[in-house]
Amino acid sequence: MNQQLSKRLMLTSLVAAALGGGILMGHSATANAKAPEKIVSQTALKLKASKRNVEPNGKAGLYTKPSVLKGERVVLSKKTMKKMDRSEDADHYLRAYRVARTNHKKVYYKVVTFDGKHRGWVYGGTKVNRFGGGLHEAKTYHELTRTTAEATRTYQFANPGTTHVTWQAPVGTTYKPSKVITTTIPYALDDLHVKSVVEREKGDKVYYYVASAQHPAINGWIYSGAVTPKAGDDGVSQQPGSETPTPGQPDPVTPSPENPGAPGGSINYSGKFSHTDAQVYRTGMTQETDKGIISKVQKAYKDNVIKDLVEPFQYDQSMALATISQKLGHGKRFTAEGGRNYVVVVSPTASSIVKLVPYTQVKWLNPKAVVSGLDGGILGMLVNDELKNQIQTAANLYYKLNYLGSLVIMSPMSDETVKSLLGDGKQLSINVEQFIEELPLTIKFDISVTTTRDDNGLTDVKVELKLDPKSLEVPEPANPAACHFDVDMTNSGYSGWKATLAKLAVKVFYPTRYPYFDKIDKGMDPAKIKRVLGNGQTTYIDQANVKANLTPVVEVVQKGNQVESVSVNVVVTKPAE
Repeated sequence: MNQQLSKRLMLTSLVAAALGGGILMGHSATANAKAPEKIVSQTALKLKASKRNVEPNGKAGLYTKPSVLKGERVVLSKKTMKKMDRSEDADHYLRAYRVARTNHKKVYYKVVTFDGKHRGWVYGGTKVNRFGGGLHEAKTYHELTRTTAEATRTYQFANPGTTHVTWQAPVGTTYKPSKVITTTIPYALDDLHVKSVVEREKGDKVYYYVASAQHPAINGWIYSGAVTPKAGDDGVSQQPGSETPTPGQPDPVTPSPENPGAPGGSINYSGKFSHTDAQVYRTGMTQETDKGIISKVQKAYKDNVIKDLVEPFQYDQSMALATISQKLGHGKRFTAEGGRNYVVVVSPTASSIVKLVPYTQVKWLNPKAVVSGLDGGILGMLVNDELKNQIQTAANLYYKLNYLGSLVIMSPMSDETVKSLLGDGKQLSINVEQFIEELPLTIKFDISVTTTRDDNGLTDVKVELKLDPKSLEVPEPANPAACHFDVDMTNSGYSGWKATLAKLAVKVFYPTRYPYFDKIDKGMDPAKIKRVLGNGQTTYIDQANVKANLTPVVEVVQKGNQVESVSVNVVVTKPAE
C-alpha cells in the first residue's frame, strides 16, 4: 500500500505542477442563493465533548441524511423528538459529532443518542457551533456542595459486585461513558473518600467522585446509593486521592477494539508462597533486620490482607500477573503491631514475590500513555486534529482499561514486573471506523514501556503507544467484486487540455482519498460499500487555476446475496462564485 500511495502522490504532484498549483483538500464554497440547495461542506465538530451534548426540541426530525438531500429517511419523527426533550431518561440526550453546511447557509448536525441506539442528521439552524433549529445545547448535570458528612467521612462499597462500579463520568451525563473497573469485589474493604458531588438533570440521580486510599487506579464516579459510611467512622480528615475530573470530560467515543488478551500477560515461572516468605523493609530499598519486627509485620500481613488465602499459595506461568498481584494483596495497606503502616508490593520477577514496605517510604506512580505515529500515511491524510484527539483519547482509555485497570505501580517494584504488567511488547487494537466511516480498519499500536529509577526505586514509568503502519493497509478481498471508475466533466466548466489534466488529477486523487476502491469483497454489505467509497460526499479541490467540487456517485449491482460489480462515477462540478 505504501508503494501505491507513493506512486499516486508522485503522479498527483506532476498533475498539480502542470495545472500551476498543488492539490488541496477542503470543502466547497457557499453556493449562490438561487442555485439548487446542496451540501457544500461536511466536517467533524471541533467543540469539546461537553459542549456537544444537545437535546431535541421537536422542531425537526432525525433523518438518515440531511433533509435537503434526496432519498433521506426518517429515523425519529418531530413528535418523538419532542417527547425525548421532555423525557427524564438520560439516554434521550444527543451527542453531536459532525456538521454539514449547505449553499443556502443552512446547518445540519449528525447526532447519536447517549445509548447509541439512534443516529442521524437533524436541522440545526444557520450557524456552525451554535445549535438552533431542532436542537438546543444541554447541560446534563449540575454540581452540588458536599455535605459535612460527605466531605469528612470514610465510605466503602455498599454491596460489592458488578451492579455499581466506578465510571470515567457519571452515567447519563455523557455519551457512552466507560467503566473504570468492572467489579468492586476486590476493593470491598477500600477506604473511599468523596471528592465531588453532581446531580443529573434527567432522572435526578446523585453521583459521587470517590477516591480510594488503597487503590487510586479505581477512582471514578459512582451512584451515591452504592457507597455507605464505614462502620465506626464518625468523620475523618481527607486522605490522599487524585484530583477530581469534571464530569463528561472523557471524550465522546467508546472504543470497541479487539481484546488484546489478559491484562499484563502471564509470568514465565512457578513457585510457592507463604506469608513468612514476605520480605519486610525498613525503608523503600533497605530490608528490616530485626527478626521480632519481621515476624510481627508478616503476621499482620496474614491477618489483615491474605487471611483467606490457602498457604502455601502456588503460582505458575498459566496465571496472569494481575491475578497473582490481586490474590497477594498488591497495593493494600495494613497496620502492624506498634502502629506502623505498611504497603504490600507484589513483584514476582524479583528475588522475593512479596515486599512489605513502610507506607511513608512508597511512591505511587501514575503511568500515562503517549500515542504516536498518527501523522503519517493514509491516516495522516484523512485525520484532522479533532479526529486525531479522539483516536488518542480512545487509545489511552482502552489501554487503561485493559492494562492498567485496578493495578497499582509503586516505587519498590522491579522493572521486569512493571513492564510485564503494562504490556510491554504487546499490541493494542482499535477499530477506527467509528471515527472515519470510509476507513473500516482495525489499527494497531505497539506498546513500549520504559522505566527510570534511582537509589530509592522507580521514579518514573512511561508508556508509548506507537502506530503500526502495516495495520493501515487495506486487506485484499478474498472474493473481489469488479470495480469500475469514471469521471464526469460535463458541468466542470473546463474544456480542452485543462479538462484532460483535471480528469487525470481526479483519477489519482480518488483512490488515494478512498483506499477501499478496487478492494471490495463480494460479500460486503452494499450500504457499507457506498459509505467507504464516499457516496454523495462532496470534496473541494482548489488549485491556482482550477477549482472544482468532486462528488462520487456509487452504484452497487447485486446478484442474489453477492455483490456483482461496483461503479464509481465522480461528478466534477464548478463551484458557485
